[in-house]
Amino acid sequence: MTNFRFQMRKVATIVACLAVITMFAACDKKNGDDGGNGENPAVTEDDVVSVKALVGGWFYYDGWSSAYLWKFDSGGNYARFKVSQSGFTNDVGTTWYSAYGNILTGKYRVNGYVIELYNNQHSSQFAQDYNIGSVPPHNIAVGKLPPLNNPSPVGDFNLEFEFFDAMTLRVVSDRPVYDDYDGLFDYYGENSHNVTIPTHQIPSKPWPKDLLPSDFPEYGSGGRVKNIVVDNAGNVMIYIDRTTLDTYVGYIYLLLQEGWYFKYSEETIEDVKKGYLVSLKKGDQELIVNGADDYVYGEIRIIFYP
Repeated sequence: MTNFRFQMRKVATIVACLAVITMFAACDKKNGDDGGNGENPAVTEDDVVSVKALVGGWFYYDGWSSAYLWKFDSGGNYARFKVSQSGFTNDVGTTWYSAYGNILTGKYRVNGYVIELYNNQHSSQFAQDYNIGSVPPHNIAVGKLPPLNNPSPVGDFNLEFEFFDAMTLRVVSDRPVYDDYDGLFDYYGENSHNVTIPTHQIPSKPWPKDLLPSDFPEYGSGGRVKNIVVDNAGNVMIYIDRTTLDTYVGYIYLLLQEGWYFKYSEETIEDVKKGYLVSLKKGDQELIVNGADDYVYGEIRIIFYP
């Protein structure tokens, strides 16, 4: 999974740089505030460490066709670029990529583990085709963001956030329906992001006991319920992070004690100890667990098929 994540980082860089080749939000360096009056609107109460850690650019690639870039400056201003791409190869072997982008700008302030976004303006700034042989170089122009094309106001919304380390930011958007996501963002910059990072964490979601059989064991305190997804077929996907391989192995032992068994004869507890994906059954119910060694930041995925 580490190699996969590294490849996604490279893809994200290529895609997102199409968006920012000629435009980018610059940091206001004047006194580290917004207007030089000694007040930083990004900071509420004692959140100075969080603001300093956020300042800069952050990439997230959704694994499908969209990349996100958030840029926070030290004066309470932000810009967010979203780029969606598609590609095709014609009958003579020429590959084209279409990059469609939009930009969101406004003000931000930090309150605990929430980034509050306000005075938001949105614009579908560009849509441009690039021949893959002439993709612009990956330099980023420095300067103020030019005026948006036909901007429209966007209501206030929040981002939950936390840092796994100085180079990795988790952001969870609550923007309704068409633009909500939960992703790990990589710091974008030539130099390491050597700053003090905040220790606050997004709380665990409740264990989804109402979606599972009454005798289905809870994962317990050795991990955090990061997200819960129920698909159209009623299958329940539970994403758990901040766990360890030992905790994962102990959970599989608990499932075996509760009457679950390996679906395939070649699967053994030794596979579990290596962090491999395993399939289990109990009556007509099935379960797939992606092991803790498959993901960065101690993440596993439990998929329950009722």
